[in-house]
Amino acid sequence: MYEYPFRLPAKFALIIRSLITQEGLALSINPDFKIVDVSYPYVSQRLLKGESPELRRR
Repeated sequence: MYEYPFRLPAKFALIIRSLITQEGLALSINPDFKIVDVSYPYVSQRLLKGESPELRRR
């Protein structure tokens, strides 16, 4: 990690932290919870209807 330093924008780091917290809370309620299954429809729709042509192409 120290050999290849990189930086995350502060907002991105906060988003990741909040997602991890939410996943931990959901896992404490339901041990079979899978965040990927829940987020997949949103992410795929976001990619298909993205603002930029480059985003839609990806």
